[in-house]
Amino acid sequence: MQQSQQLGIKSANEGKQTGEQLNLITASIGDLTRSSSNIAEATEQQSTVANEITQNLHLISQLAKDAESRTERTIYSADELIQLANKIKQQISFFKVK
Repeated sequence: MQQSQQLGIKSANEGKQTGEQLNLITASIGDLTRSSSNIAEATEQQSTVANEITQNLHLISQLAKDAESRTERTIYSADELIQLANKIKQQISFFKVK
């Protein structure tokens, strides 16, 4: 009888320890779940930022192409102005008094 009582007490203690360990495991799982959720949220935010960066780089590229085009037109116009200035010089030199 005493042996049965000791086995019962031992079983109760082991059950209690098992319950405590299960509570620790449950708490750890909760921590992992929160960590996973935080990682997922951070990943989503990084993805959003990466998309914004990609859009901004595309815009910068387009603006650079536009600036290049305007620069080419400005150079062309400057060349035309030089040619016109040279023609005007020639025409004015014709009227110079010697």
